[in-house]
Amino acid sequence: MHKDSATPVHNFSQPLLAELHDIVQSLKDGDGHWNRMGQRAPVHYAVMRSDHPEHFNLGGDLKHFRACIANQDWNALREYSQRCVNIVYEWAILPSKQTTTIALVQGRALGGGFEAALSAAFLIAEENSTFAFPEIMFGLFPNAGGA
Repeated sequence: MHKDSATPVHNFSQPLLAELHDIVQSLKDGDGHWNRMGQRAPVHYAVMRSDHPEHFNLGGDLKHFRACIANQDWNALREYSQRCVNIVYEWAILPSKQTTTIALVQGRALGGGFEAALSAAFLIAEENSTFAFPEIMFGLFPNAGGA
């Protein structure tokens, strides 16, 4: 969920991409967190999970896709896709820095959510979790717009 919204975000929206970028950048920069002694301490583990107990979805922003296609704004669509890829890549390389990334999947991980989960150093899934790339039913390549 985006921190400025009361409505859950189920895709890589522009605000969510900005928020994820800030989080990843903070972890990369070693900003850490304040410990009990009032000192900065590094973050050793970062866990990505969904607020929804049955879905781990972070697909492409279909409203943005539609607007880009209607306006024939291929550059905006390409830039959006690249931002999604960059966020997943940055999350994937965090373990080579100082933070171990973990994806906790409960329920269905579809599309970009599946990709985001795969980018973590560790993927923990509940027994009944399922994983899929439904975008292939629409002729889209996985990672071509969601993440």
